[in-house]
Amino acid sequence: MIKLKDGGLLSILPPNFATDVEIQCFCYAIDRQIQKLIAAADKISIFYTKKWDDRLCDYLAMELRTPFYSEDMALETKRELIGKSLFWYAKLGTADAVKEIIETVLGYAEIEEETSGPYTFTVCTTDATITGEKATEFARQIEGIKNVRSDFLGIQVLLTENMNVYIGFAGHSGSREELSMVY
Repeated sequence: MIKLKDGGLLSILPPNFATDVEIQCFCYAIDRQIQKLIAAADKISIFYTKKWDDRLCDYLAMELRTPFYSEDMALETKRELIGKSLFWYAKLGTADAVKEIIETVLGYAEIEEETSGPYTFTVCTTDATITGEKATEFARQIEGIKNVRSDFLGIQVLLTENMNVYIGFAGHSGSREELSMVY
């Protein structure tokens, strides 16, 4: 398949039209205008560059209804969420989409399917900032992107800490002396 940028109008015409000089000139003029239009479209394409500032990210997230978007996120996280929004909407409700969205926001997430019943799951993460009001908001947003038949049981936060443990023992040997007054 020929791309619009690469092909020309003359290449798709039948041979008996392609030999006429007036038609060749007309096709050349139209091809030049199409090239200018494509160049202008490349310059104004918002999704092509992904060099959005905070204000534009906030606007685009509102327009696209980007899941899990928050104005206080890092700029790179905002850009990644917005850039993948339309793709996620195409596969929303699948466990893969839920996991991918949560990993984008938190960095690490695991969807654990429970044995208590079909379509039940919990989200496991290592992000220690998921507490209180933020956890409630996070759970509300998971309810919005999961499949309707699935049951979301909750969020588990796995905390790890490196600890140094020193084990040892000491032996002591000595003698006991008693001092008593004799006089």
